[in-house]
Amino acid sequence: HGNFGFLNDLVILGDLIYFTESMAGYEPRESILQRFGCFIPDGIVYRYDLRSDTLSTVLEGLVVPNGIEVSPDSASLIISEAGKFRLLRYDISEGTVSVFAERTLGAVDNIRRTRGGGGYWLGVSTVRVSSSLFDVLAKYPSIRAILTRFRVGRGILGLLLFQVYGQGSLFYQVDWEGRLKQVYWDEARTGAISEVMELEEDGVLLVGSPFGHHMLKVREAPSRPSRGDV
Repeated sequence: HGNFGFLNDLVILGDLIYFTESMAGYEPRESILQRFGCFIPDGIVYRYDLRSDTLSTVLEGLVVPNGIEVSPDSASLIISEAGKFRLLRYDISEGTVSVFAERTLGAVDNIRRTRGGGGYWLGVSTVRVSSSLFDVLAKYPSIRAILTRFRVGRGILGLLLFQVYGQGSLFYQVDWEGRLKQVYWDEARTGAISEVMELEEDGVLLVGSPFGHHMLKVREAPSRPSRGDV
């Protein structure tokens, strides 16, 4: 069905597969972090129909779409637009998109529903640091656009992203309306958290990282605090 750039996450809904292409123009020789820092709006969400063997575009012009999950009623998709630090809600029947949650705690890498019906778990590999120049530049798309035109400018954006990338990672839970419920901070800095999901065992979470070369098994605190530790 053609060549893709940087494919990321997928979710299956019956005979349909929805998946994200974070960077359509990505080439293997590029640095992923540097490319992420350029805020280029070439991300796409696709739908592949297994029965008809057809591929269609659901959303385009996104800045690094990443994690994707289907809502409990199968009526909508929750999509992380990591480059803008927000979550989108796509209404499948209406074909419309709206903002589900603004100013996420970082670049949401993974979205999975909770087994207990409490909402969604979000894995955050890059934590937002409000005092960083990278976060300040996120508010000024015209300046970012100028910087991305030049090799030096793209390098500057990449370095600024490295500044915040080393600040640790976390995962957290939001309810069905995108409101914050609880946060687990990786104070030990075991590696950038990208995946989090609940196991069938009650209150147990499986947390993964592509950089830590391991997975963690975390038991939810029974008191459901606003902040826990990994």
